[in-house]
Amino acid sequence: MTALLPTGAPATTPMPEPDWAYLAAHGLDRDADCLRFPAGEPRHTLRRCAHPGCERPASRKPWLCHRCRAAWVVAGSPADVQAWCVATPPPPERRIYEVRPCAVGCDRPMEASGLCTSCASEARKRGLTAAAYLATQPTPRPGFGTCRVSVCPRTAGLRRTRLCGSHQRQWYDAGRPDLNTWAAQADPIYTAIDEVPLSGVQPLVRLQVLVGYQAQLGAGGRISPSQVKSAVVWLRCHDSADLLAAALPAVGATTTYLRVWQKTLRLAADSPATARRSTVIQLAALSPRLRGTVHLTDVHAPWLVHLAQEQVWALAAAGASDANVMNVGHALRWFALFLRNQWPDQGRSARGVGRAGVMAYLEWLGQRVHDSAAFQRLDPADPRRAVVAERLLPSLADPTRRLLVTPQRHQTHVRILKDAFNRHRQWLHEQGAGDLNIADEEVPAAPAARRRAARRTPCPRRCSCSCCATTSWPCCRPAAGATWSNCTPASGGARGKPATCALPAWTGTPSAWSGPTAPMSSAPTRS
Repeated sequence: MTALLPTGAPATTPMPEPDWAYLAAHGLDRDADCLRFPAGEPRHTLRRCAHPGCERPASRKPWLCHRCRAAWVVAGSPADVQAWCVATPPPPERRIYEVRPCAVGCDRPMEASGLCTSCASEARKRGLTAAAYLATQPTPRPGFGTCRVSVCPRTAGLRRTRLCGSHQRQWYDAGRPDLNTWAAQADPIYTAIDEVPLSGVQPLVRLQVLVGYQAQLGAGGRISPSQVKSAVVWLRCHDSADLLAAALPAVGATTTYLRVWQKTLRLAADSPATARRSTVIQLAALSPRLRGTVHLTDVHAPWLVHLAQEQVWALAAAGASDANVMNVGHALRWFALFLRNQWPDQGRSARGVGRAGVMAYLEWLGQRVHDSAAFQRLDPADPRRAVVAERLLPSLADPTRRLLVTPQRHQTHVRILKDAFNRHRQWLHEQGAGDLNIADEEVPAAPAARRRAARRTPCPRRCSCSCCATTSWPCCRPAAGATWSNCTPASGGARGKPATCALPAWTGTPSAWSGPTAPMSSAPTRS
């Protein structure tokens, strides 16, 4: 008996909702879509610059910002940092364009003078200082909107390019390529040490980053803004669609926080109830002795997703091995591929598939055995191989690879589907699909079983050599290091055969034998 069929689209891996108020109090700026790390707060590693006249943050000892540190190194790195700070003038004021607009009131970022580019140009034409120009009470100019780069929330500074100042410089450094093409591929600006933009990552990944960041804050300790930035940049560069499924490097400071957040997300989804309704089932959540993952993300028929989830749950509860449970995902994905490509309405209704659909699938899967053999036989450069590959199931780990249906897997997939139908027969009846079944004789024999059956064919000669004692064929195969009075090798050559053996060598088939026989009870004699 299984649970009721869930309605709507198949469930994905559950995602806990972040505590937005908590994140807002710990640096999340949802309007600017970034994380901020004001210097001096105890939750992270940035401190205020040791120079009393500098507002920039410092990330390492002797706790000087990058501007003051460069001047300190030029001065010979004196040991008394405080004395050096007192004797050294502060660096120029830090400019943060988005925070400080033009002093005139223009909706444009200011330059070092406090004026936007247009106002500063007008002041220079009149020969006025910034203060004198402000005294004339000029009319504020309208802005140009946000930066043309889609992942950049900064204010555009120039009418012609509609780029912010930082992207304008990057565009010039790149050789001024086609503006629209360049802007579509440009990254956000990651230059500020105390800001981490989130605008360049996928929506799901952004949510996962915030969930992991929140859990990391709750665990205590100081967070490194530079490692947060490295993690977000890595996700952006690799265009990750799901942090849970991302193949992260096993080591490396760049992805340290990503591994921490990925573990946090997996623990959040590690309850059996949530794993049971997921299309990416972590088997360890169902049973501590199991390892691996069952992927059902490309199974589009809701009833088939439900059937696969229930079958995985049932086998895990029954103590099945990792391989047997994971094979459920492979078998149901092959059935889903057939329904998606070959059956009306992509098999979204179990009633619409019926017995006719099952019979058609068995025939179709048998053809994939031949396709798999052809795929392995053909040279990778052969164009026919690509045609065959289109009929095979793509790997979820690498879509360029194809999963093959060997004779052994053919038998395994059909047997698993048969067991799933039988185990959930009552639920299928409730769905109006009680005729979904596979008969015993429709399950192909495993190749190993066929070989064992051939070896166990009774010997028609009934001689008592060491191999015939196990009723295998051919019988003329003496044991290694032994010769028998009535045994001749199948190759036709004698191996220690004495003159008393009356049975000739036989290399034909069992059914063709019509010669003399020996009693099975007669004991072999060594020559």
